[in-house]
Amino acid sequence: MKTYSVFYHMDRPLDGAGLIVDRDSFHWLAFMLPALYALMNRLWLPLILYVAVIFLTTILLNMLSVPQTTAFSLSLGTNLIFAWAVPLLKAEQRRKAGYQEAAPVMANTRDGAERLAIQALKDQLYKASVTPVAPDLAGTSGKENDYNN
Repeated sequence: MKTYSVFYHMDRPLDGAGLIVDRDSFHWLAFMLPALYALMNRLWLPLILYVAVIFLTTILLNMLSVPQTTAFSLSLGTNLIFAWAVPLLKAEQRRKAGYQEAAPVMANTRDGAERLAIQALKDQLYKASVTPVAPDLAGTSGKENDYNN
């Protein structure tokens, strides 16, 4: 089973616009093509930081005459860090857009995770709307015998 993060927006219906389900795991596309992945997911600040880090690292390594294999290893390391950070970056992006994070969901597929998330959110909203009613104690003195009759 895979773990998914669930984000919902209180002002939108629980469909594609009000509910977002993101997989919490390593992203291979973000590892292989980090700049493209950041563009596709509108991760603008991480994209700028990634490009700056790669650019500065390349300049520094060329100035120090470091072998190409070392430079390639550092590049892979940067990609690895980016791919592992994607769930955190996307979560922050959702929070800035006004979404709230619900409890994580475990499911085999994204559709299954979405169904579980919708059901859990509906149950949570139902429980929040039901207010407990205090028992009617009018006419009792509050003694033990009043409740045992």
